[in-house]
Formats: sequence, C-alpha cells, structure tokens
Amino acid sequence: MKRASWGMAAILVLGLSGCAGKPAPPSATELLIIPATSMESTPQPPSSLPPSDKHGPNPISVAAAVQQVTRATTAAVVIDRQTGTTLVSENADRPFDSGSLIKVLIGLDALARHPHDNSVTSQVSAMIKFSDDDLASSFWGNEGGPLIIVRMARTMGLQSIKPPSPPGMWGWTRLTANDMIRTYDYLTHSAPELDRDVVLKAMAAAAPAGKDGFDQRFGIPHALGDDYEWAIKQAWATDPSTRSLHTSGFVGKGWRYEVVVMTEYPRATSWATGVRAIDAGTGTIASVLS
Repeated sequence: MKRASWGMAAILVLGLSGCAGKPAPPSATELLIIPATSMESTPQPPSSLPPSDKHGPNPISVAAAVQQVTRATTAAVVIDRQTGTTLVSENADRPFDSGSLIKVLIGLDALARHPHDNSVTSQVSAMIKFSDDDLASSFWGNEGGPLIIVRMARTMGLQSIKPPSPPGMWGWTRLTANDMIRTYDYLTHSAPELDRDVVLKAMAAAAPAGKDGFDQRFGIPHALGDDYEWAIKQAWATDPSTRSLHTSGFVGKGWRYEVVVMTEYPRATSWATGVRAIDAGTGTIASVLS
C-alpha cells in the first residue's frame, strides 16, 4: 500500500509513537489466518526459546546501516508469521529502556483485569493510538506498577523483561527485541479476541504525533510505509546517560511480518539524528520482505 512521505518533528522524554491515515486492520479472525497452523490447538505462552527455531538467511545488517548515520547500539528481529521463519535476528536479547513499547503490556494487562469495561477499553485505545503518557501513568499507578510487568512476563513467557528502577518510571522498564516479539506472538495467538482487536486497531490507527507532540512516523512508517501496510507501536525515551528510539509492530498484508528495531544512543545525540539512523536501519529490512 503506497503512502506519502512525511516529515519529522521532535520533542522529548519518555513517550511512544505511531501513525495516521491507516486502513482498518483485519479482524482477529482474518489476522489469525497467518500462520494457518497456529490455531489448530489451544495456544500456549511462548517458550524460553526464540520466537522461531526456523532461521532463514540474515543477508542484511540493520546495525551497520544505523552506524553509518551515528554511533548507536541496535537490536532487530523480523519474523515471517506465514512461514514461521526468523528473517532477521541481531542482538535480540540485549535489554533496552522500553519507552512506550511498554504501553502494549500495560494495555493488555488492563484489558485482562477489566473485561467488558468500556471506559478502560477507550482509555487503552487512546493510550496506544496517541502515546498518552498520562493514561499510561494512571494505569501504572492503579494496577500495581511493577506488578504489571510480573503478571505480563508470566502470561507471555517473557524471559528478559525487568521492572523499572525507580519503580514509578514505567518507560525505564528493561526489555529486549525478543521480548517484544513474544508480546506480539501473544497478541496474535493467545490474547482474548476483544483485547486483540482493541490493541491492533489502535496500533493501525496510531496518530501522526504523540500527545506530547513527538512525531511518531519514524522507522517502519518512514522506511517501509510506502510499500506495506503496517500497525505500529513506537517508543522514544531518555535516561541519565542515553536516549532510545524503537519502532515495532506488524507489516504487510494480513500482518504477515513482526518487526522490531530498537536503538540506543549517547544522551547528546539529537532526536533528528536518531530518527535518521533508525530510518536507515529499518529501511534495510525491505530486502527480506516479500
């Protein structure tokens, strides 16, 4: 699906990102057609192994493309849900500050704890679509803070995720690219259908800018959005020594591919430079997509 090119505006601190002008995502039933065999039995939480043990060639280097722009630490994973093949796996178990990627887990936890609550459903959708930090902080405070991480790690089989320190800084949760892949595996295979639809529709309708004004259209939308449909969860975060930019979600017809690219820069790196770098890294992924 073709998309127009977009510009980039930068603001600050813990948040996340997304994009606008998206078509309605497939229903949960349509989404689960890929892979066809995944629903033959009741899905279980992912194992401690990587999301797939079927590894294809890794002919690209996302990290090298990022480094051509600026000094950074990069992780990337791409999974073909149709074939079950890991197309890209770089530094996949290296922890990063989550930034607003954690809002996917916060939202799924809230939906599970408050089923059929229209108010919670509306707030989760807005939190993901608009990268609303205030809503994330409200859920974090009301639902037990770090206990959200404990519950979701157990439910999803996450191996590396760590609650933040200090505990009130949800954007400093430490997680890996493989943790996010397992989160998206859970979303497509195991989450209740209503919860799945809420989160996926919000990801597919992510606003051009977060509530704080940060342009969310970097990474997947900038680098792949001209040629592929997508549903995204983005993140940007700063801590005392680093700043991070992450792009993640589903790409392609029927949400065929799970894509996660995580980048970390020295604190002095500008947002604009970080965006150029993650765009360059994400752009290399196009060569492994059908």
